[in-house]
Amino acid sequence: MLFINYFWDGRKFNLFKKLFGFSKETNNRVTAGIFPMLKIIFYENKAHIIHIINLANFSLPILIFSYFRSMQIIYSVHGFAKSEIVKFRKSIGFRETKTIFAEKIILKKSNLLIFHSEWSKHYFESNFKIIKDKVVIPHGIEKALKPKIKNKARKQIKVVFDGADRPEKGIEYLSKVIEKSGAQFSFDLYCMGNNTNFARSIFINFSEKRVRILERIPRDIFLQNLQESDVFLSLSEYENFGMSTLEAMANGLIAVTSENCGVSEYFDEDMKKFIVDPKNIENVLDLLNEISEFSEEKMDFYIQKNLEFAHKFSLEGHFEKIALIYERGN
Repeated sequence: MLFINYFWDGRKFNLFKKLFGFSKETNNRVTAGIFPMLKIIFYENKAHIIHIINLANFSLPILIFSYFRSMQIIYSVHGFAKSEIVKFRKSIGFRETKTIFAEKIILKKSNLLIFHSEWSKHYFESNFKIIKDKVVIPHGIEKALKPKIKNKARKQIKVVFDGADRPEKGIEYLSKVIEKSGAQFSFDLYCMGNNTNFARSIFINFSEKRVRILERIPRDIFLQNLQESDVFLSLSEYENFGMSTLEAMANGLIAVTSENCGVSEYFDEDMKKFIVDPKNIENVLDLLNEISEFSEEKMDFYIQKNLEFAHKFSLEGHFEKIALIYERGN
């Protein structure tokens, strides 16, 4: 099995690399430009299955060449390009139009589609006509860190909001929650994202003492910082599954998550109280304030529930299901 990454990352790589570049990362993983990639697929390895992980520009050539060689196309649906572009961008240019076109072709021509939750599949079906079989695969997570040691000296709970640089993550809903709270602001809020200027433009009327806006930090540091927090807040317009939410739960946080997040469909009765409609500002605020008043015993109970839930999902189980899909593709 060979994993091929493509030199497609926007302006990060020059045209020569995108066309002819080649880098061997490990024995079974390479990064290649379009021509070396096609050579690998059609002459060296003679691929029987092409698994498209991300909706990249090279997806279309692969689909075209698939007509000339017997192979199966598997597409992992991570995002809804058409929905994102139409709903969250002010204008649609050539690049966006090309992306929508690529998505439509891939959905139509792929032999198998991999969705990451029933919720994401239903959302997709409400926006696109899907004829092919659909496969649902819950995500796995990295090995969880040890549960955090609670900071008994801290008087206010620490709430982490990840994705403060993207409108579809619900940052505008979050600003309304904070504005609605007024004097009842009973928690410390940390907003993380790559575009701090965007986040600050949303919270322009709030001081850093109330809302701390942080650049996204390296992954290992982020996971360690999670252990020092109490609540992970997701107010997404849509989230196929919600890996960040699951990782937060695995590190001992209570996850307050949008009903539009695929992971929430697996919650049991005790955890369903933490599923919110992101547009219901009062409901979100009331729940955060309720958590801030939890007794130590109640907080421990829900932390344990979140840990148990997260540990049901493993990378090993995820890989086993992927292997079954490859067998089906053959």
